[in-house]
Amino acid sequence: MADEDLDLVLHLGDYVYEGGIPADGGYRQVPTPEVLRTAPRDVERWRMQYALYKSDPDLRAAHARFPWAVTRDDHEVQNDYANTRSQYEGDISALRAAAYQAWYEHQPVRAPARPGPAGPRIYRRLK
Repeated sequence: MADEDLDLVLHLGDYVYEGGIPADGGYRQVPTPEVLRTAPRDVERWRMQYALYKSDPDLRAAHARFPWAVTRDDHEVQNDYANTRSQYEGDISALRAAAYQAWYEHQPVRAPARPGPAGPRIYRRLK
């Protein structure tokens, strides 16, 4: 993507996935530490998830080259959740708060997108 001539990258979510990372790093085939094997459950582990994803050289080049407009999707917290409820675990309020905090810290978003009681604001107008 970094070799393209783009005006803007519009990223519509699923920047990270909510699962653990295999020992071989999955698709990238880069060994990963044991701490990444389990799914993120707190803000520190979510931060590690973003840090690992953002260490990809191609992704780093695309972020350096183009402006990005981002939003989130269910995988930034847990697949198929709604508000603070998950079909798998019930109340995921703490998980959602941790995931949104890490999302805000690692994405190019403005202050109004900061997480609050209802999560971050995920919309805005661009001209």
